[in-house]
Amino acid sequence: MIVEWVIASAASIASSIGSACLVGTLLIKRGFSRASAEIMASGAAQAVAASVILYFMTRVGLTSLFTVNVSPQLLVTWLAVTAAALLMVVVSDEVGDPMNAPVVKEFLALYRVCKPCFFILPLLVAPVCEEILFRGATQAWLATIIGVWPALLVAVATFTLAHVRALGFSKALIPVAALATLLGLPVALYGTLIPSMITHALCNLVGMRNMLIPSRTNQLAGLAGELR
Repeated sequence: MIVEWVIASAASIASSIGSACLVGTLLIKRGFSRASAEIMASGAAQAVAASVILYFMTRVGLTSLFTVNVSPQLLVTWLAVTAAALLMVVVSDEVGDPMNAPVVKEFLALYRVCKPCFFILPLLVAPVCEEILFRGATQAWLATIIGVWPALLVAVATFTLAHVRALGFSKALIPVAALATLLGLPVALYGTLIPSMITHALCNLVGMRNMLIPSRTNQLAGLAGELR
């Protein structure tokens, strides 16, 4: 099991790097800006890496992660997790400075050149692929080796580190770590990725809304910066 996990991780990393380089290079040659090309290349890399991991997950019998047995306990947990996650996204936008994050500038550049990609990547590609990679391979698969809660901690750490390029080493990583913890709970408690995928997509939807319509706090902060 551990050998399969190591091979799968190495294969997914190698394939994601290769696909990102290829897609980014092709898009830049076709006239896309570097920012928009990087975000689209990142989405392609996630999709390729998730496909590799998905193949290995079927080999080790983790396909049950893609089914869900609806129960009152699961429903209550999912609603509580979703409410907490959405509240955290809203609050972090109000008290933080997300509009200066590198990823926001990249996504706004993408919005100008490819609006469908702006919506597809965070609402479909990221929720599905990131949950497969972090809550599927890193958490659920690793849980069969080191235990459920240690695997959750590893998944939180890797998910947070994966967002360093997008957000930099800043306080913006704190809500990312908290979100990773919330997204990992349904997987740890009920062994399914579906609720986490839905919650992830909803959080990204709120984040996209904040990109296009910044909160009043951030609008005033931006105005104050321009007046200096």
